[in-house]
Amino acid sequence: MGICAASILAVSRPDPHSPLQVAPPVPLTGQALSLVEQLRRTFRRRGDRAFGEFDTESREFEGIVQDYLAERSTWATLTDHFGKRFAQACEKDDTPVAGQWLMVHWNNLDAESLDFFWMPFSEALTVHADGHVAPVTFLQTDKLPLAIRIDISPFGLEHPERQICLVKSPGTQALKTALLATLGVAFTCDTKEETIALLDTVDAFVQEVPEEQRTPARDHIVNYCVEKDKQGYPVEIQELSEQLASISPVAFADYLNQRQPELPERVYTHRGSLKRYLRFWGRDNDLSISFSTRRFGNGVYYDAARGVLEIASLPRTLKQQLHEHLHDRGKLPDDNAGDVKPLTDDQGTSDKTP
Repeated sequence: MGICAASILAVSRPDPHSPLQVAPPVPLTGQALSLVEQLRRTFRRRGDRAFGEFDTESREFEGIVQDYLAERSTWATLTDHFGKRFAQACEKDDTPVAGQWLMVHWNNLDAESLDFFWMPFSEALTVHADGHVAPVTFLQTDKLPLAIRIDISPFGLEHPERQICLVKSPGTQALKTALLATLGVAFTCDTKEETIALLDTVDAFVQEVPEEQRTPARDHIVNYCVEKDKQGYPVEIQELSEQLASISPVAFADYLNQRQPELPERVYTHRGSLKRYLRFWGRDNDLSISFSTRRFGNGVYYDAARGVLEIASLPRTLKQQLHEHLHDRGKLPDDNAGDVKPLTDDQGTSDKTP
């Protein structure tokens, strides 16, 4: 079905001394509807998601949503209420602002949501045929500084504690505060904690798998989680468990439920925690180190008492550079310099750790 309804709400305050101007919502039609899919793609790519629910102490907007879903009110009523509430919430702040809220009711098979995308105006210059330079205003759909999604699918309605998803960028604190006050949202779900609990269980689970299947099992789980994160979708525990059935005699979903019964059946991963599970990295002004966690204890060793990291096997390109450096300074005999085969230009551009 796709787009059920969509509207634009223009918001502006040119300077701190000017009143906030909120125009009445305008239905989105024609080619402008292409903005919806562009912004939905950008939303899915964002990894800094926070999850929550309607605050029990402020359920006015939740009631408006319920009336709309029950067909007791219209889309125009919902968006008009949002605009008025947002204007009231912004009265507490005088931050200059210029942009538009794109409000969408989306329904596609088992995914249904109310989306609120903030689209700030950006400025650039254009040159006319006569050489005249003039400013132009445009929208950057690949940038989504602030957005919120209300999951109104059966799953979302049955799991109110994670029904609402927020993404935000630095510099949007005032808008975010006004948006949360408008909708009446409280954030109660810790995706970082859930991701760590999931990955800790993965480490224990693979030990229950036959030894020859441990690496394939771990790789499958990790690749599944990474791919879901890239797409902006949750890890479906039951789906993942079914995919692992041919590898493991132990059902992953049952194992996870026994070890982490508080984890939901759908887990939105925390991107930073997922990256740290895959790689160790660190840097300062003079040193940058990064390696796969798979190499830890297998060619890469850390002595915690001495604070020393030992690397037993170096990437070929790094070894080549070190040999050339020592040889050029007369610190490496010619016979040792030949121990490392010269790299072609193509080989030298890839520095993959084996």
